[in-house]
This record gives sequence, C-alpha cells and structure tokens, in this order.
Amino acid sequence: MPADRCRVGALFSGVPHFYQRDTEQKRNGNWVAIPFFVPDPKQAVSMSEVMARHFITKLQGLGMKNLWLEDCRDGRRIEIESPAQPQSGVDNRTTAAATLDDANSPDASGFVSLYPPGSGRRAPGLHFGVRDIRPDWKGSTAHVWVQGTPVSFVKIQRPSKKFGGGMWTSASDVCPQFVEEPSESLETYSETGRVRSWNGCFGDLQRECGDTLFLHRSSVADRFKHLLINLSVGDYVYHRVGKRDDVHRWHAIDIELFSEVEQARLQRGLPAQQPEPVLVAATPETEPVPEVLAPTNRLKTLRQLALEKRVGHEFSQKGQTKS
Repeated sequence: MPADRCRVGALFSGVPHFYQRDTEQKRNGNWVAIPFFVPDPKQAVSMSEVMARHFITKLQGLGMKNLWLEDCRDGRRIEIESPAQPQSGVDNRTTAAATLDDANSPDASGFVSLYPPGSGRRAPGLHFGVRDIRPDWKGSTAHVWVQGTPVSFVKIQRPSKKFGGGMWTSASDVCPQFVEEPSESLETYSETGRVRSWNGCFGDLQRECGDTLFLHRSSVADRFKHLLINLSVGDYVYHRVGKRDDVHRWHAIDIELFSEVEQARLQRGLPAQQPEPVLVAATPETEPVPEVLAPTNRLKTLRQLALEKRVGHEFSQKGQTKS
C-alpha cells in the first residue's frame, strides 16, 4: 500500500536518523549540497513516496547505505529496491536563475531557467511550487520570488495528472546561492504582519517581506483573545514565527492583537501607541555676572576699575545736571 507522506531514514552508528534538509558546504572551491539527518522523526521533512524513492536513489549514488522509507501515518517501513548500478557521486544540484510565475496566487509557482540572465538563450523552465522552496531562517520563501535570483535546485520526477499519469521533470528544494545570515535568534525575533484572510478561526498573514504566514486563533496570546471578535482582513498583528511539529509548516505564534484605537493609528502609518511627551526640566535663572568678573576686565587692576567706575559716575551726574 503506497504511503501518502513518508520520511527518508538512514542508519548512522547503529542509530536511526531521518532526513531534514540539505546544508551547503564548499568543497574544492565549489558549493555542494550535503544531506542533513536528525535522530528525531518529528523534525524530519515529509514527502511523497515517489519523491522519496527518487531522493533515496540520489543518496545511494552518493555512496550512502542502510536507507529506508517510513510511513508518516503509522511508522511502518517501506521496502526499496537496490540500485542496479551505483550512480555518480557528483552532486546533481544545478545553478539557475529563478523567475516568478504568479506572485499573487495562493498556490504561488514559478520556473527556473537553465540559462543565466543576459545570455540571450531561452529554454523551457522547470516548474516549482511554494512547497518546493527551502525557507530561510525565519520561515520566509520571499528570497526566491525575485526574477533573476541565482538559485540551486534538484531535478525530480513527479507523476503528472494532466498528461495521463505520466512522469514529468520539475525542480525541488529551490534555494538561493547567497543565503541571508540570521540577524538574531528565532526565539527573540518578532515582526508585524497584516491579516490577508480570516474566517474567524484561521487565515493567512501578509508579511513585510511579501510572503504569507499561517494564522490560527489558538496561537493568540491569552491576554489578547478578547480582541479576536474584532479581528478582520487588513488588521495588523504583532507575532513571532515557529514551525508546527505535526505538518512541518511555518506559522505565526505568540500573536498580540491591537485595540481599535491602535489599529486606527497603524492604518494611518503612525505608531500603535502615541509617545509620551518628554518633560524638559526648567533651567534655573542665572545671576548676572558682576562687572568686575567680566572677561574684558580680567587683565585690569582694581585701581583701574575703580577709576573707570568713578569717571563714569561723574559723567552721568553732569549729564543729569544739564538736563
């Protein structure tokens, strides 16, 4: 009985491990993809049986042994055929330029071209969907939705429902050649998103990067649940990001909602809360500097100052007498 979703397992030092993702390493001056396995099956990536069998064939070509498939539903092992001939150990990831097919579709898809931009050559692209993109450190796939982005990918064979159940070649595990380094820990990272769709229980958020993120009412913090009744499309929310263990899907967590007054300010492009006025302490009045201590009189003797003051006083008295 074929499995809907399964994991790829391997034996390392007698301990079962499961495939999670590929890591990039530089060998002999070239970047190559190295499969990364984890002992916890809950952290492993799930895939269709057809894709998993193709992936095991690739791993066998890299010299790996003791591989198997495991059904995600009931944990049973699925037998795999031994390869007739070992394949080459050369990594089959291909450098290409990613182009976007439809950025506004919920089922966003695109194509990778086998020729770099500016080469003047055109070829039919290999299709990939949003589930074929390797997310970055904060669960975003927006890094691939830029035309001309250099990416690497794996060619896989998938069954085609459109062409009578035959197989067709597509791109999987699409990731950029230049990966953004984490700016902070995922445990402390937060962002502001905008509600894209909402049915009262779950929906999607539009992230600032242009990507979408799953939203569920159970992920709203308890002290903000009373504001769920007013939540609607277009509202702003403040949240963290995490990955669900059951479906390996990124979603919003620790969601904080804004009040109606705060939403109105955010809609106008203002901060959610009005900053408190800064109290400036009044400066005390300074006493006038005595004439004797004025900078112009520093080099004069006390006798000179006394004579100047006396002459000035006599001059003022004469002026009053004449008047």
